[in-house]
Amino acid sequence: MKLPPQMPAQAVESAQGRTARLATDLLQLRFTLLDQLWRGGTYLVLMCMPLWLLLLREQGWHAPLALSLPGALLLLPLAFYRRHLSYAMLSGLLTGLLWLIGLPWVMHYGPGSHGLWWMLMACVYAGVLWGRKQILVSLLTLVLWFGLSLNVTPHPSESPLLAGLNLLCGAAFLTMLMHTSSQGYGAMMRLLMGLKSQADDLEIHGLHDQLTGLPTPRLIADRLLVAQQSARRNGHKVGVLFVDLDGFKGVNDNHGHEAGDHLLQQVAQRLRLAAREEDTVARIGGDEFLVLLPRLDLSANAAEVARRMVQSLSQPFPYQDRELRIGASIGIAIYPDHAQDSESLRRAADEAMYQVKRSTKSGYAFAHDSQEARTQNQLH
Repeated sequence: MKLPPQMPAQAVESAQGRTARLATDLLQLRFTLLDQLWRGGTYLVLMCMPLWLLLLREQGWHAPLALSLPGALLLLPLAFYRRHLSYAMLSGLLTGLLWLIGLPWVMHYGPGSHGLWWMLMACVYAGVLWGRKQILVSLLTLVLWFGLSLNVTPHPSESPLLAGLNLLCGAAFLTMLMHTSSQGYGAMMRLLMGLKSQADDLEIHGLHDQLTGLPTPRLIADRLLVAQQSARRNGHKVGVLFVDLDGFKGVNDNHGHEAGDHLLQQVAQRLRLAAREEDTVARIGGDEFLVLLPRLDLSANAAEVARRMVQSLSQPFPYQDRELRIGASIGIAIYPDHAQDSESLRRAADEAMYQVKRSTKSGYAFAHDSQEARTQNQLH
């Protein structure tokens, strides 16, 4: 069972910072997309303006121009002033002006006019900016106006300018639709990647100790169940080491909690180095650790790991200009020799550890050894 990489002690602060950055990125993406939509609408108005002026010269001042031209002229200054307006105002003004530009042409010339493209663009923008409920409302409204405009008799003086406007707006609509879809897809992928990264962080934080980066009791309990199932199928053993530090309280009392936290981080590193690659070292309490040894061939293999840990933790820990000294009492329980279920196995290792603390400290003992010692003490 391979260990995950150790999580740094600053992981929680990193996760909180990432959450804030994700919210900021999401807001920035929304404004960026809205800005691009405004820019596209402005370009389309600028492209249509010369044709509208030619149409005004050719056909005179009539209802579609009287209503849509002021809306188009209003859109231009707002496009330059848009960075000073709120998101809700910008999105509402954009979709409203697009409707104002397109509706008169549809009502006057019928659904075949270029005004239909403006209204379709307003519907798409409403969906992009406000969500699917708004686009449904916009589409239903468009269908209603489309139905009403079927009774409109097309203007008899259909000109090449109107046909050119229709072609220009159709091509621009399709171009902006593809561009918006591409931008929206890219933004969505970046957002999903950020959310996945955040979810991974939250999962790591829930399953790993914040100070040492070691697995928590929940994670090692799951791994112990898996290891026992594998042992039942393959006929090997599983070892559990209950590690309790000797003298840790004195370090906290004499040198402060900062020294204690530093010591726990160093202890975690030494335990991982003393364990095998497939073993799991977890922090289950203030100065208590649990070590899972899957796939043991002999009980002596667990004793060898415990011996290395006791020897490693007995060495001084450098801290600032001094050395900190502690020891470790380790209880060992083996599946299936000492217990058949994970809770009993852990309890047996815990009892063996307490027997070590009551006798010699800074050593290790198997569960059956502690039981024999307890029995001998009761007989005497």
